[in-house]
Amino acid sequence: MQISALIVGIYTSNHIIKEYRSLVEQNEEIKKLRLSKKQKKILLSILGIFLIGITIIYIVDIIYTKNEIKREKDNVTNNSYIEKEGDYIDECELPVVYKHFTTDKEGHVVCMGDPAMGKYAVMIYATTDGGSTWKQVTDQFFTVHYDTKFKFINEEVGFYIDYGRQGTDELAILERTEDGGKTWQEVKIEKMSFIEENNLLFKDFPEEKENKLEITIYTLNHAKTPSRTYYLYESEDLGKTWSYKEKAD
Repeated sequence: MQISALIVGIYTSNHIIKEYRSLVEQNEEIKKLRLSKKQKKILLSILGIFLIGITIIYIVDIIYTKNEIKREKDNVTNNSYIEKEGDYIDECELPVVYKHFTTDKEGHVVCMGDPAMGKYAVMIYATTDGGSTWKQVTDQFFTVHYDTKFKFINEEVGFYIDYGRQGTDELAILERTEDGGKTWQEVKIEKMSFIEENNLLFKDFPEEKENKLEITIYTLNHAKTPSRTYYLYESEDLGKTWSYKEKAD
């Protein structure tokens, strides 16, 4: 009986010793996986540098995008804009910034002035007698940012591109009227599934081609490529709705 107890005791002791050694070895492995203070500092420094790099790329992308928008804006078709300061019509006290005739008799002028809160007051007038007299179209002033461009394609339908406030990341919007400039609605362009970028920008005003309107939009992704990607859209209802046509050069 004593011998049996001794044997069981020895066996149990050996088992306990083995388990203890196993736990010690596991603990040593865990210690090896722990980072020293120096290693932690190095890891945090690398992480900080990575975050700073991502932030710089994001800021550069915003600045590049705004510069490209400004560059594209400067290339927009002039459309008979008045370069001479102080050009007025008798019916409006604000200076004329745009004058365009769609026929010999029919045309529009856009008067703009009195900036407030980064925007300019706009009034639109129309003529049907070649500019001898002008009739107010808008019931009241509406506001746009500086350098907004206007274009009418007939007596009723027109567009303007508002490029947003300078020095901000606001993107350009395209507005359309079908009542001669009295009311305006933003033109919505459907982004196709294969277009990765969200910033759809307008290269220029819609152009009339083969009884349709065509407009070129482009995207920017400076983190991906410095070049612009152009897409051509077309409309069969004078710009009210647009459908994708093809990729443009």
